[in-house]
Amino acid sequence: MRAALIEAELVDDGQALCETCGGTSRALPGETYGSQDQLLFKELATILREAGLTPLNAIQLAVSLDGRNSHPGIGLKCVAQLLPSRAVLELIAENEPAAMRKAEGILATLLEAIATGRSKSGVAPAAGIAEPSKQRSGS
Repeated sequence: MRAALIEAELVDDGQALCETCGGTSRALPGETYGSQDQLLFKELATILREAGLTPLNAIQLAVSLDGRNSHPGIGLKCVAQLLPSRAVLELIAENEPAAMRKAEGILATLLEAIATGRSKSGVAPAAGIAEPSKQRSGS
């Protein structure tokens, strides 16, 4: 599965075209992210893709993110133990609750996609890029 963050205008009735193969892809439910989140999203999607997670592994990792809204960073630390990567470790080292909460939200969305096998073309855009004035604070 490949995942991409695309602009909301490119999604029509929950679907968009895959930029890589031109096939139909589905938008995943989840949080809204901005253009400043594209690099983090891409890094986390690459980490999960390279790990070769099975749907069962994805479910197990997603469970570790369950308390992410009330205790940001705890789930990220669990994920880092199972899938050590420089990007995840840097987020933990920053100890910035908003950044950790955002990374955990992105990971939860991506893990849900892996767990349920949501994909037609292999690309699963998580959410459209919101205009800065439309973004929720703290996500």
